[in-house]
Amino acid sequence: MLRSLLVTAAAGAFLVIPLVSCGDDGGNGLGPGPGGPVTVNVTLREFAVDLSRTTLPLNTPIRFVIKNNGVVPHEFYLERAGAVDEPLEAGGREAEIEEEDLGPGATATLEWTFTQAGNYQGACHLPGHFEAGMVRAFGIQAEMTRPFRVE
Repeated sequence: MLRSLLVTAAAGAFLVIPLVSCGDDGGNGLGPGPGGPVTVNVTLREFAVDLSRTTLPLNTPIRFVIKNNGVVPHEFYLERAGAVDEPLEAGGREAEIEEEDLGPGATATLEWTFTQAGNYQGACHLPGHFEAGMVRAFGIQAEMTRPFRVE
């Protein structure tokens, strides 16, 4: 199983890109700002997964910052919607953070670039956790436009 927190690959059905620079998403949630990827804060607890954003852009680096606010270990998988314990794969690697890295109070980061629009989910698949509700759906959209602002 994957123990690395930064998933990288050269090719595959999903392109995974290592990120060198750091930064926020510009604060509007519509795409990366000048300094880096879109950040999604993920909170894990008994027995729920909360995401700060549920609509994300296609072909844009996404940084999932996963915090375990629970009292037991959890894990975090990125999967196609409806999958059960089937993390996304690219170049022989899987999009997952294992329980060894997500004990109570721990924070881990997973970076991923989605190259296919569609419905996905973040989930914990430790015994009984998924069944108890530790799954949250999100969507990847091909185009996310910025709102018109009058100044």
